[in-house]
Amino acid sequence: MYHCCLGLLGMAMVSMIWTGCDAPEQEHSSSAPHGHHHDPPHGGSLIQLGNEQYHLELVMDQDLTLMRCYVLDGHVEHFIRLAQEEIRCETTLPSGLKTNLVFQAIASRSTGETVGDTAEFQADLAPLNGENTFEGIIQEVHFRNSSFTKIPFSFPGGNE
Repeated sequence: MYHCCLGLLGMAMVSMIWTGCDAPEQEHSSSAPHGHHHDPPHGGSLIQLGNEQYHLELVMDQDLTLMRCYVLDGHVEHFIRLAQEEIRCETTLPSGLKTNLVFQAIASRSTGETVGDTAEFQADLAPLNGENTFEGIIQEVHFRNSSFTKIPFSFPGGNE
């Protein structure tokens, strides 16, 4: 009986090794052996929308006065343009103070993006009173075929 159980255990372990995760090694996070990890293209914090369908990347400028929000695909490789003109975010500062950030759509002559057809948004950070950490909830983001509401995250850190 003892040898039979060891044999079955050995077969199960070999089976797990052969059928393990098939994602390329560079996609694994060191903190989560089988987690899916993406490197933000602008060095910001990633917010996952849905089941890796899309991402938002939040990037704070050096002097803490402006934050950019980039809309990206599920693999964080391509920009996705949105028709909406703003993205609203409720924030809670470490002190407990609640405030709001409003990311306005940004037009760009170099990319041809316009308000109502852009992948870049920016918000004035004056409501954060110089804080560079907060808890947030993105109110809603609308894509052509789907919408996401009440998306919680931490900054910095995101929700991945």
